[in-house]
Amino acid sequence: MSQLPTLIADLALILICAGIMTLIFKKLKQPLVLGYIVAGFICTPHFKFTPSVVDSASIHIWSEIGVIFLLFALGLEFMARIVNCAEVFFILNILTDHVSFLSCILIMAFTSLFANLFFFSPMQLGAREGGFALAIGGLAIPSAFGIYTGLITRVRELIWIVIGVLLMKVGNGTPNKTKDE
Repeated sequence: MSQLPTLIADLALILICAGIMTLIFKKLKQPLVLGYIVAGFICTPHFKFTPSVVDSASIHIWSEIGVIFLLFALGLEFMARIVNCAEVFFILNILTDHVSFLSCILIMAFTSLFANLFFFSPMQLGAREGGFALAIGGLAIPSAFGIYTGLITRVRELIWIVIGVLLMKVGNGTPNKTKDE
């Protein structure tokens, strides 16, 4: 508990330095990640011209916190992919009963690879459906189910886009003026 004030002071130093580097690198039209790397270097004891995080215990604690955030972000990415595989599993189970969850993981992996190969296609038009058709056809399931799955996921995306646009429209709406005003 005795390290808490120094940790807060170190956090303030790190955030102020990162904020200043963000403004500088945006002004120079450079990548922000490069600015954050420079900010990290400025906050180290190796840079003598500015105040820095001197206590090695604080540096160790902040590095552990950074690793925790990195692993949390990786876990969220992994869970998003698993949920995406579950969506394909449910769609294919509606269309046919010859599919397992492991097959859906393979289908999504191949579809993602296929869509990345066609990165130049806007919104992956046709690439996702083609990837689904090829992956599902490769598992000895009729390829038409792949196209149906791709189209159903497109419809789901379209519905969520419409809901998002409507929510933005409602949230940015101005109140109606009456004739008395």
